[in-house]
Amino acid sequence: MKQLFFTILLFSLTAIGQNLKVTAIPLPGISITADRFIGIDGLGYSYTVTNNVLVKQNDQKSWQYKNIASGKITSVDILNPLQLVVFYKEFNTVILLDNQLNEIKRINFSETAPDLFPQTVSLASQNRLWIFDLNTQKLGLYDITKQTFQPISVTFKETLVSYQSDYNYFQWIDAHRNWSFCDVYGKTLSLGTIAEFDDAQLLENQTLLFRKEGQLYFYDAKKELYYTINNIEKTYSSYLYKNQILSIFTTKGISNYKINLP
Repeated sequence: MKQLFFTILLFSLTAIGQNLKVTAIPLPGISITADRFIGIDGLGYSYTVTNNVLVKQNDQKSWQYKNIASGKITSVDILNPLQLVVFYKEFNTVILLDNQLNEIKRINFSETAPDLFPQTVSLASQNRLWIFDLNTQKLGLYDITKQTFQPISVTFKETLVSYQSDYNYFQWIDAHRNWSFCDVYGKTLSLGTIAEFDDAQLLENQTLLFRKEGQLYFYDAKKELYYTINNIEKTYSSYLYKNQILSIFTTKGISNYKINLP
């Protein structure tokens, strides 16, 4: 068993050490001050959190959403700009917002599903939410209209450390760096084990970005290849890749780069 672990570790280090590179091309950035960068939607609006206030803005317009009674914002899903999902884990509550940050619906799971204790909440298809339930340690779908939760996975053996979702798929990395994904029908696929990382963004087609000791890498699970991302900011708090644009959140704002990933 020790020999197997050593072999896997050696392969990971060797793959990263192959020195495959992707060079980022600087693009115009955005001057912005915030505590946390959420992302940028398809219309170019940026989403940030400052003093627990959600802010949506571009060069011409700005909207804010503040909800002190629900505690600290845990996560914000901007998959659908017309139906944002704001999760307050401390109070077991989700707020759905429209494109001007007006409340559409408030879901208090302590009332609608008392046995449900979400760790993650994000938007799924057909008016449902992806939820990983801490109580059962299972991934499932919450029907917003019916107010019911349907587990679709087996019990997770390890803690989730990173996840990403869209309407039809939920993918995650656990505490042992095992990478898996599940579709809305409960079909699960293992994508293997990745190298050690500090944080990660899971992408499409079995690829991901991850950061280790300040350096950003791209990993292709199908090819089992690692690429170093060069020519970007050295100090940053978070990052987001979407539509060949890498956005990096720094103390000065958002730095954007054009990146053609392999």
